Amino acid sequence: MTIGGLIAVAFATMLVFASADAPHRAAAQAISMQGTYTLDSAASQNIAVAVDKVADETSFFIRPIVRERLMAADPPVHTVTISFAGSDVTVTWDDGLTATTPTDGTPIDWVAPSGATGKFSAVWAGPVLKRTFTTSDGQRLNA
Repeated sequence: MTIGGLIAVAFATMLVFASADAPHRAAAQAISMQGTYTLDSAASQNIAVAVDKVADETSFFIRPIVRERLMAADPPVHTVTISFAGSDVTVTWDDGLTATTPTDGTPIDWVAPSGATGKFSAVWAGPVLKRTFTTSDGQRLNA
C-alpha cells in the first residue's frame, strides 16, 4: 500500500458515515448522510500517529521529510459539510474548500490546495459514498 493510501485509510477512519439503507436506495442514503459533521478527536485516530507509522517504514534519512510532506498534504479536517443535488454530491471542508462531483463514478478535473491536478470521482458502494482523488503522486480515498 502506498503512503497516500495509508493516509487515506487513516483519514477515512476519522469520519464514519453509517447508513442502514439497502444499496439500491441511494436517494435515501444521500438524505440521511446530508449534513455537517465535526471531528470527535477523542473518538478518532490521531493522524500524526498514522503519519509516524508510515514514516517509520522509510529510511532514517528521509523520515523527517516524509512526515513533513504527509502532514502538509493531509492536515486534519475538523468539519465536513455534505449536500446532495440530483446525482451530485458537494463536500465542503472546514477551510472552505469545496468539491462537487457526480455520484456515478464519472471523474472530474480538479486542483488540490497544494496545486496538484488530477481527477476527482465519487461512487456509491452499497451504503458508503466513496470519493477518490487521483494525481500523479498517488491516490486518496475518503469513504
